Parts: sequence; C-alpha cells; structure tokens
Amino acid sequence: MQLYCTLFDRNYTTRGLAMQRSLLAHNPDSRLIVLCLDQVTFDALSALAPAQAELVTLESLERFDPALARVRPQRKPVEYYWNCKPVLMKYGFAKYPSAPWITFLDSDLFFFGDLAPLRSETDAGNVAITPHRFPPRLQHLLQHGTFNAGWVGARNGGDGIRFIEWWRERCLEWCHAVVERDRFGDQKYLDRVPGLFSGVCAIGHRGANLAPWNVDGMRISSEKGRVHVEGVPLLFFHFHALRCMFYRLYDSGLSNYGVAITPDVRNLVYRPYLAALRQSEQALSGLPAPMRRQFASRAPAIRLRDWVDHLRQARRLIRREAQLLWQ
Repeated sequence: MQLYCTLFDRNYTTRGLAMQRSLLAHNPDSRLIVLCLDQVTFDALSALAPAQAELVTLESLERFDPALARVRPQRKPVEYYWNCKPVLMKYGFAKYPSAPWITFLDSDLFFFGDLAPLRSETDAGNVAITPHRFPPRLQHLLQHGTFNAGWVGARNGGDGIRFIEWWRERCLEWCHAVVERDRFGDQKYLDRVPGLFSGVCAIGHRGANLAPWNVDGMRISSEKGRVHVEGVPLLFFHFHALRCMFYRLYDSGLSNYGVAITPDVRNLVYRPYLAALRQSEQALSGLPAPMRRQFASRAPAIRLRDWVDHLRQARRLIRREAQLLWQ
C-alpha cells in the first residue's frame, strides 16, 4: 500500500475528486487520507464514498493534535490549512503504523502516470521534496521557496519522522501568507530541510510536479498513448491558479507566469483535466437534493458587477490566448 494524504474544502471538492481518481487510475495500490475542511465536503464525500479513501474531519485532526486547534485563531483560513499538512502526515502514520511512507498531495494535482519512477528515486531516502524549477526569468519567485509544498513525502522512521515533527513545530510557531526573512507559509521552511536531515531527495524527474511556473518551453508530446514532457512520461501536473471564469470557461493561470498556452499543453494536459473536473461535477450533481442545496448555499453570491468583471477578464484572456476553451 502506498499512503497519501490531502486536504480541501467545498471550493476544491471537484479537484480533490479528480486528483483521487487519477491517482488510483495509475497507482491502484494507493490509499488516500482526505482531510475535509468543512462539514459540506465531509457529507458529500461520505455519500459518494470514493474508493480507497478515508475521510477525516477537521475536528478529529484537532483532537489528535490539540496544539493545532490552539493556533487556529491566529491564522487566516488558508494559513491554517497549510498548518494542517504536517499534522495530517503525522496522523497518517498513527493510523497506518505499518505504512513505510506517506506523501502529502495538494488537491489540485492530477496524475498522468505510474509513480514508480519517484519511488525509485526515494527508495533509499527519508524525505522527498520537489523543486519548483523556476526558469531564469522567474528566479524572483524563490522568495517563496526553492521547493513546492504541494508534494512532500517522508519515511516512517528515523529522519522521516523527525522531519514531520520539525515541520509541524515550525508551522505552529509561524505560518502566514507573507514573505518574512527566510519564511513564507509552510513552504519556505523546506529550503532548510536538506541541511537538517539525512536522506533528503530533491526529485529530479522532469515529469513530476510540472506546473505553470516551469512548463514554459517544455516539449509536451503524446507517445504511445502517454503524455511526455521532454521525452519522459508526465507523472503529475500541478494545476495551480486554474480558475473558472464563468460557466465552463476557464483561465489556465499560465499568464500569471508569462506563459502562452500551446496547442499541446492545451490538448494533452489541460483538456483531460477539465474533462475530469466535469466528471466530478456530474458526481456531485447526483447527490440528494438537500445536500446539493447545502453545497450551493455555501457558494458566495455573485453580483452583477462581478459578472461584468468576469466578462471583461475573459475578453482580455481570449485576446492574449491565455484562456481555455469550454470544459
């Protein structure tokens, strides 16, 4: 069994479901612990009962680690969610003490292949982290960290356990969405990890954690039914900054990093993901009416002025080809 954990609230439920299905499709021996950050998400996932997934409420995690609950008033919601990552990894090993390894996954990851190449890289290690691999023109983004906290793994024992506890303690001390000296959220702490623990693996596979900030100039192709990046299999893509403009028109978020979407990136990477999101939406639409209304009742009201702003943004996106077509 390969043990993973993730977290999301109602705003990312479709993404979390898509991530979980793609993980199982390519890695059928996976077990995923899902921290549901609100009751709406927990109720919906309980009804859908995704395969090989265990649902955990935020209240349960806070009972497991009371120190987490104590910092909640000091954090904005997203900062608190970041705080939960190492605690959730610790919880995973407590629940599955025989699991050799646990990996935290952001809910906006999507898997295109078997993760065996990553297991080969980390087989002799204790901690696994993924470099952002910023191109030269984006080096200023290193202020947010050399490594990305959307995919972090640790071994069950020795420096793997010590790393999880150290990361947890640092996040409990300070975890905010601002750059302050050598800190930024939960993420920039990872810069220190190679110098503090033995067996730290900085993942080198180009197909791991491909993302808007490092896809520019990469050769994306289809070979024997598999998506490849620079000639190696694409393992997973991080769909950071993707957002729905309105209805089914999505902004890829690539323009945030000065990247123009290419036909191959659009058709081989983003379109399969949008199809997976649509599948998640269809699954949610099959929930009982009271539950669907509960989901809808938590959605923020959209004013007419907001719709106009969305239309203006969409027009600009279409002009510079940063948009995605209809889902």
